[in-house]
Amino acid sequence: MEPLEAVMYRPDGLYKSDSADPFSVLRVTVVGLISITVIVTNMLNLVWFLSAKGRQSIINYYFSSLSTADFICGALVLPASASTAYLGFWPYDSTSCAIIGYISTSLWVVSVYTYMWIGVDRYLAIKKQSRYEVVQTSTRCQCWIIFSWITAFLGCCPPLLGFGEPYFDKKAKFCHLGWNNMPAYSITFGILVLFPTICTVIFCYVFVFGKMRKLKIVITKQGKGYESALGETLTNPNHVMSFIVIIAFWLAWIPYISTKLYENVSNESISAPLNFILFWFAISNSFWKFPIYFMMQPTFRHGMSLILRSVFCQRSAISEFLQGEEPFFETVPVPV
Repeated sequence: MEPLEAVMYRPDGLYKSDSADPFSVLRVTVVGLISITVIVTNMLNLVWFLSAKGRQSIINYYFSSLSTADFICGALVLPASASTAYLGFWPYDSTSCAIIGYISTSLWVVSVYTYMWIGVDRYLAIKKQSRYEVVQTSTRCQCWIIFSWITAFLGCCPPLLGFGEPYFDKKAKFCHLGWNNMPAYSITFGILVLFPTICTVIFCYVFVFGKMRKLKIVITKQGKGYESALGETLTNPNHVMSFIVIIAFWLAWIPYISTKLYENVSNESISAPLNFILFWFAISNSFWKFPIYFMMQPTFRHGMSLILRSVFCQRSAISEFLQGEEPFFETVPVPV
C-alpha cells in the first residue's frame, strides 16, 4: 500500500494529485450533501431523544448514542473529506490523517456495540416484560453506553499510537488507520468486536420475532380479552424499528467491507468510481435513521412536528416540547 507521504508530496515539496478529473466537482458535491444531511438529521434526532419525553423511553438512550456518534462523524470527520474529494489527495499532515481515521473507526465500533445493546434491550422488553423497568434502568443503560464508548476508543488506540501508519484511500477519498500493518491485532480486535455483537443481535431478534409470532397465534385463539393484556408488547413499534435500523446499517456497510476483503485476498483492485460509491453509500447510513424513526415511531413523528411548529409557526412550542408539557403529549403513548 502506498505510504501517506508518497500520496501527499512530490520530491520538490509541492502537492500532487493524480486523481484530478472532471468528476471532482461531482464528488465534492456528493460528500458535501452527505455531510450536511448527516449533521442536520442527527441534530434533530438528538433534540428529540434528549428531550423530557424522549428520555421516558429507555431504548431512546441507545438511539441517542447512535445519533451522537453519527453527529460527531458528520461534524468532525466528513468535512475534512470534502476537500480531498475535490483535490484527490490529503492536503494535511499524517497526524491529522491518523486522527481522522481513529475517530471514524472508533465511532463505527461504538455504533456496532450500541446495536448489540439495542438487541439486548428488545430481548428484555419481551422476556422480562413485567420487570423491564427494574432491569433496564436509565442509569444502567447509560453505564453500558459509556462502557461501549470507552472500549471502542481504547481498542482503536494501537494504530493511532504509531504501531501502524495511516493511509489515504485515493479511491474513497478518505483517511484510514493502518490496520494492515498490524494484522494480528486487527484480526483479534475485529473478532472481539464483530463476533459477540452479531451473535447477540441474531439471538435476541430471533427470540423477539419468534415470541411475537407465538403471541399472535395465542391471541387469535384466546380472543380480545387476552389481546388486551399483551397488546402493548405486540404493537410496540420499537421492536421492528430497531431491527430495521440494524439491518440498514449492515446492508450499507457489507458491500464496501466485502470489496475490501476481496482486494486483500485476491490482490486485485476494484475501480475507483465503484470504491467511492460503495464507501460513501455506507457513510450515508448515518442519516438513514432519521426517515426510519420518522416513519415508524409515532412519538418521534409528533416531536418533529412540534419542532417545525416552533420554528415556523409557534415559537413558544419549543419550550413546551423540551419540557414534555401538555397538551402536546397527552395523546401520544411512549413505548418502552
